[in-house]
Amino acid sequence: MCFLLRGGSLGLQAEGFHLWDYREDKIMKQRAFTPLEKTTGFSRWYTDFYADGGLMPPSAKTVRGQSSLTGFTLMEIIVVIAVIGVLSAIIAPNAFKAIRKAQVVRTLQSFKNIKQATLSYYVDTGTWVADHYILDATGPFFRDPGVVGWDGPYLENYQRSPFVSPGLPVGSHPGWYYVLADSQEYNSTFDLDGDGNFEINDGISVCCYGFPAEDAYRLDEIIDGTSQWGYHGIMNVIRIFGTSPTESYYLVSMFIGQNGIPRPDRS
Repeated sequence: MCFLLRGGSLGLQAEGFHLWDYREDKIMKQRAFTPLEKTTGFSRWYTDFYADGGLMPPSAKTVRGQSSLTGFTLMEIIVVIAVIGVLSAIIAPNAFKAIRKAQVVRTLQSFKNIKQATLSYYVDTGTWVADHYILDATGPFFRDPGVVGWDGPYLENYQRSPFVSPGLPVGSHPGWYYVLADSQEYNSTFDLDGDGNFEINDGISVCCYGFPAEDAYRLDEIIDGTSQWGYHGIMNVIRIFGTSPTESYYLVSMFIGQNGIPRPDRS
């Protein structure tokens, strides 16, 4: 079966489903229909008309014989890679700084929250909270230990410091905060005004160990305005592991109050 429309410019051979475009009675293009095109109709491919009634296939909109679907050239790919590299060089350092800043804020807030919880516990009960690591929600800040006046919970949550390397092999609970009032020197001795004299020899403090030197000094700089090892201000920075500053881990303790168990005066 064959249909032919002359003067219009459409010829159709149904047996093979071939379509010819005619212009001035000359064959311009032959296209064989795929099975999908057979089921969807001719209008899927031939919808744009010439002014004289002819049909213009999609390929006629581009250079004759070239596909309208082209890939990326090598130069275009190189340019894209270069742009990505430049953006990474700009964004990555800023993103890292933002992450570190968030970790500093989180760690300082944990120190302050535990300090406030300890003071509130003391106000309610008239006694300091017992020495303990804050590893879960079962300690005296979260559950009544049977002390008269307890009106907790005093903390909303517990967490590990993000500064501490999870692979630190030394010690029992690196990165976990703890309250200490057992009169060890690092947690009970404080030179609050930084004048070289130790005003506090019976301190109680919130502590955390396992910090790299950079992070420990950063915390001390924010709290005390200095960045140094030792007993200066309300935050002590003590090197406890390692033989050199760059390969060592540090303990940080923040002064809370006086526990009434004085050490010998070191001033």
